[in-house]
Amino acid sequence: MTESTTASSIAGLLSTYPQGGEALTAEVKSALLNDPATADLVVMAGNKANAEQAGAIALGILQALRDLDQSNREGAAQVRQALRLANKTLAAVLAAVSAQQNADGSANSASQFLSEGGFSSSGGGGGLVVPPNVSPN
Repeated sequence: MTESTTASSIAGLLSTYPQGGEALTAEVKSALLNDPATADLVVMAGNKANAEQAGAIALGILQALRDLDQSNREGAAQVRQALRLANKTLAAVLAAVSAQQNADGSANSASQFLSEGGFSSSGGGGGLVVPPNVSPN
């Protein structure tokens, strides 16, 4: 798969899954597990996503990170690096999904990405640093 094909495939996820959902989560997780270098594209798609899509993308990212932490530490680092591209909205969704997973006990290490320096905003005015296990409410 070429980079342009990958880019269009990732971008196409938003139109393919306008309501988000489990299928979008599975697509994101699969893309990141198969090629962690696609993380920048996934995060950029997440920055453009509606609320339902952002939640599904965030869950896919966190599930992929959990698996990559066990099988591909370099890949996990690539995904964490890409998270610095998350806008404030996606960063908040990632933090909320991570906190919910930790509260449910379904992903013990999912919030580890937050301890890697948080997120920096691509817009002006500084970054957003979210401590682990803090609810955005």
